[in-house]
Amino acid sequence: MRLIGAAAELKEHWLWQPEVDRVVDVFDAPEATVMVFGVFYIDKFVMDVQDKIRKIHAQLEEVFRPWNEHYPWQGYSGVHLRAVRGAGGQAMVLGGVEVADNAEEEEALVAGVLQRFSRAQGAEVFIKMCDTEGDFLLMMSSEALPEEYDYPVGNNRLWLSAGEFKLIPRDVHGSRGLRANEAVDYLERSHFKCLTVPAVSRALEARIAQGFPARHLEALTWVHLKMRQTAHAELVRANPTVFPLLLANFLRNDLSLTGAAMEGQEAKCSDVHVLVPKTHAALASLLLAHSPVARGGDLGITLGDILSLSLQDALDAGQLTTAEPKGKLEGDLVSALVHTKQLERPVEFSTTELTTEVPTADKEASMDALALSLETFLTDIKDDDEGSNEHVSGQGSSAGDEEARTFFESEGVDISEDDFFEYFLTEGLKMNKEQLQHYRNGAYEDCANDDNAGSEHEEEDIMLEELHAMFGDKDGADGIKGIEQLFNSINLDGAPTGPLQAILKNMASHKKK
Repeated sequence: MRLIGAAAELKEHWLWQPEVDRVVDVFDAPEATVMVFGVFYIDKFVMDVQDKIRKIHAQLEEVFRPWNEHYPWQGYSGVHLRAVRGAGGQAMVLGGVEVADNAEEEEALVAGVLQRFSRAQGAEVFIKMCDTEGDFLLMMSSEALPEEYDYPVGNNRLWLSAGEFKLIPRDVHGSRGLRANEAVDYLERSHFKCLTVPAVSRALEARIAQGFPARHLEALTWVHLKMRQTAHAELVRANPTVFPLLLANFLRNDLSLTGAAMEGQEAKCSDVHVLVPKTHAALASLLLAHSPVARGGDLGITLGDILSLSLQDALDAGQLTTAEPKGKLEGDLVSALVHTKQLERPVEFSTTELTTEVPTADKEASMDALALSLETFLTDIKDDDEGSNEHVSGQGSSAGDEEARTFFESEGVDISEDDFFEYFLTEGLKMNKEQLQHYRNGAYEDCANDDNAGSEHEEEDIMLEELHAMFGDKDGADGIKGIEQLFNSINLDGAPTGPLQAILKNMASHKKK
């Protein structure tokens, strides 16, 4: 049997951003984020535009078919397409996909498919993309976007044509963004005046085209599970891409396993293999860590119980319905992409073993993130003290500051320089409070006793040795190189105060020894 999910609702006006900075009607937005795109054929000398749009619609259906049938979309139903009348009555193909919490991955994937499609079309085909949260392409390229196109001026100006991202210049309504009909009219009259900004192109190339589509396939993994109910196992086998939806439904509806839900004979369990995003495999481990494990400790059965409970709940609620199967492309995702010439060579998928250990980033990545947050925080303090924020450039820096503040708030940290440095050592470097006080006192004593050259670096040497022991590599040479580089950059940006000043001074002296 075939499982059918509710199709993502598509509204043509979701494709357009407001031309001025105004309050958005949040009641009109869908509950989950939806990516939308419009494909236009713009040539004022062509009379049969409707026929061109029908052909483009058919081509896009074929391009997205392998992805819709075999890729595990967050919203399950995949990319929907329909021909509509858009701005000013212009014929277009309106497309969309519910990306929800997997927006970054799935929006880049759809944009990559559309960019390849665009390269194969003529210069008359223009594609506009955004989502119900905003223009994600402008957000992706915000660091490279010229200041004169900052929000809201850049709204509805960024288009894809012949595989290139192009901007409608500011010589039309330069003090604001463009309305939908204004953008389409300009492309019809003066599309040859559109600008290609190299920095913007490079930024989007790195986020969309680079490694496409292999990197999206490499983000998938096999997960093996067992299901007690044969009917449920057959449904999941026939519709394996339903896995992300079932996990999301389990969490959204606050479902939980009980004794009744876990009843059944383990010997009669059916094996099921599903290809899922690695992020969802990690989410499955998180659910397993907080669920009662099946008798004998079989995590595959427990995961099967979770999916079975969620599947039944989705069927009962009408979120999923069943229908007779229809013809599908032969093979799996990789073979279908190779067959349709969207993938040059096959990609091998890894297999993720189920575990109750909550996945965490490796130590080096965690320290890099912590160091970045520390640097952002201290830079922000320096800017406040100087009464200047001239170095902040647009949305990128604001987003970084907000991300750092959110990180600290989520950890329950009352942010001040001394308090955060203590937090950095105790939580980030796992130093106990006694060690912290010992090093802090020793650091102040060293700073106060410049005459005692023999013992000036003694306490700091001990501290650095312990840091090497905790974070050093196998050779013990570069273990805290990242931390030292961070402290060096802080020194260059401006002299800090308090315990951080003492530590930096001693670390600088230590490296000269």
